[in-house]
Amino acid sequence: MISGRAHEAAATLDRGIERVRGADPALAAELEDDLFDGLNYDEELAQERTRRLASAQARPAVLAHRAFDRAAVGASASEVRELAAAALADGSLSQRSEQPAALYAIEALMAVEAADEARAAIETFADVARRTGSRVGMGGIAMARARWEHEFGNLEAAQEAARVAIEIQMALSGGGATRSVRASLAASLLDAGDIDEAERLLGDPLLAPEPRDTLLPICGFNALRGRILLERGRPREALTELEAHIALEDRRGWIASFRNATRVTMITALAEAGRVDEARALADAQLTRARERDLHGHEARVLVAGARLALAREAEIGLLEQAVAAARRSPSRLILAEALTAYGATLRRANRRADARDPLREARELALQTGAKALEKHAHDELVIAGARPQRVAQHGPEGLTPSERRVAELAAQGHRNRDIAEALFVTAKTVEVHLGRAYTKLGISSRSQLADTLRGYAA
Repeated sequence: MISGRAHEAAATLDRGIERVRGADPALAAELEDDLFDGLNYDEELAQERTRRLASAQARPAVLAHRAFDRAAVGASASEVRELAAAALADGSLSQRSEQPAALYAIEALMAVEAADEARAAIETFADVARRTGSRVGMGGIAMARARWEHEFGNLEAAQEAARVAIEIQMALSGGGATRSVRASLAASLLDAGDIDEAERLLGDPLLAPEPRDTLLPICGFNALRGRILLERGRPREALTELEAHIALEDRRGWIASFRNATRVTMITALAEAGRVDEARALADAQLTRARERDLHGHEARVLVAGARLALAREAEIGLLEQAVAAARRSPSRLILAEALTAYGATLRRANRRADARDPLREARELALQTGAKALEKHAHDELVIAGARPQRVAQHGPEGLTPSERRVAELAAQGHRNRDIAEALFVTAKTVEVHLGRAYTKLGISSRSQLADTLRGYAA
């Protein structure tokens, strides 16, 4: 499966299931759990997976896959949470670090914005992967952590976890990392504002035949390409990529994207391509769906995109007020930062400069916390235009540490070795060294032994 040979994986597992079904039903069930994963990697096998999953016993792995599938077809957040919770309830999935079923439950939870439940499941699975030394498990959980940090945490931490996943996959497969893994890193770079590096990671699909992993809807390759093209001011080309991604989902019966707000991007691309009526229709449909599913973060993003289509400034402001309110009910600080920036910038354009300052200050602070550098600069620039004098970002002392540098420094101050810190944070040993070096510079110290006293001194 890791090497992109899903057909061979499925055939091998089928042979194993038939050999042990009579003698060892429990082992046959474990192999079938692996088979559900293998069948998901190939569009031609997806219908067979659905058929088998429908008739399988409701054991934890089956419930995890069903949670994933229900999230994909737009089930309510409560239904998906219930299925995922049932899958994870007895802890057995987390104990099987080589078996990816727990990751399907985690993906489902993140898809319905269940941030706390997803993080708890990630930590449980990570503890087992560390204890057993499973590289497959560590690679899978690094991907899950990258996705969680991207949506609910910090983009720098998301990039670090994604790089670990890439490193592990390259070692396991004996070749390069697949686009599905590189797409995770590219997505976090894109939200951090590094468009050039995100584009480089995805590569140019015109230079070589499309690899099979590009056809995985969860990969989001075409959706990311669409976002990049939209950022480059090429909305018609962006629409081609976005439509290609949605076609992949349609062929599987999916109506929701897992790792990209594809349809939100589509609203903006349609509008910028001059297809405003289609953009409004899509925005209305997505807003209804987000509210029916109780997904506040998605609701906020749809409202922000839809506000740009408003015919009057006051209507635009009203939609953005709703977006901020929805974002405050979401666990994503990044989404709240986006909504506040759009709201503050619109108030400023409406010549309500005093009203714009508070939302823009809050947006800038959240963007700093989440590592969204381009968004932070946008909020900062809007603040200046609105007549504020925002304080400079701290470059020294604990306030100057990034979230990742702070985590590494605190663990080092507690006496943990670099290797232990790397394993705990799912980063490479080299990343720990780099963060410590930067922390020493910002704190004005030269050695590890000074960390604990220095951090305590600043706290005092």
